[in-house]
Amino acid sequence: MYLDVIDDFINKKEYLGRTDITQIIIPSKVLSIENWAFAQCTNLREIAIPITLDIMGKDVFLDCNRLEYIFFYDAKLEDEEKFFDNVKEKDRFLARMTSIAFLKFDEVELRDIKSVGTREWIGKWDKTCLEYINQPHGLKFSPFLAGGEEDYIDKENNYEYYCHMKRLEKVGVILTRLLSADTFALNKDIEDKYISFLKELMPDGETVQALVESGDMANAFYKLYDRYEIINGDNIDIVLTATPEECVELKALLLRKKSEYTKDDNVWDAFSL
Repeated sequence: MYLDVIDDFINKKEYLGRTDITQIIIPSKVLSIENWAFAQCTNLREIAIPITLDIMGKDVFLDCNRLEYIFFYDAKLEDEEKFFDNVKEKDRFLARMTSIAFLKFDEVELRDIKSVGTREWIGKWDKTCLEYINQPHGLKFSPFLAGGEEDYIDKENNYEYYCHMKRLEKVGVILTRLLSADTFALNKDIEDKYISFLKELMPDGETVQALVESGDMANAFYKLYDRYEIINGDNIDIVLTATPEECVELKALLLRKKSEYTKDDNVWDAFSL
């Protein structure tokens, strides 16, 4: 959706609660996006914003929980209304990291539009990410209380469920960063800390869930798990059991990996007395 705007700004709450919007391109003439402009656009998945934007207000994307990609594009771009037709993989990696910086991290410096994607920004992103994953999982838990114990029946009001979802969220953030490592250099010490966090939540925790529920990303996530030896002979059966039958491609990859471990076992069996 290419916004047909008359002025060079988007008003406060102008698109508040628009559940019909999934994709937005902000015209390059726009210099200011005011407070809560796209708040509660719960189906918004990606947005492209001109890098010449001067002002981004408070909580512009509040409660946009499905917003995966925030792109910043060159205002000199021709046919900007067709921006999404020419998005490259590198652009998607950065846009995903930008979305995480804007929606999940508290570091204000990461929201400096002009610095997004620079080496300094990437370094700051990783430092902030480490702080984020090391926060207590129950931080910011605030159940909705209507006046009785029955309020805790809903899982959203349950502390343990909240912590589980926060751990799952952190796993997703780490996987996003690891996928971009070949494009945006990742310090080895930081990489090791990311991997350590993922392994801590194996074999039957959120790291497994993130893989088996990854949908179109299953193949890419599996390659990461394999590369960093997050899946191994000790836990592969647990991962296989957790993988739904309809995830045919992932199931096949896991069975192939299991066969490699079985071959290794057979080799050692040959030396047994």
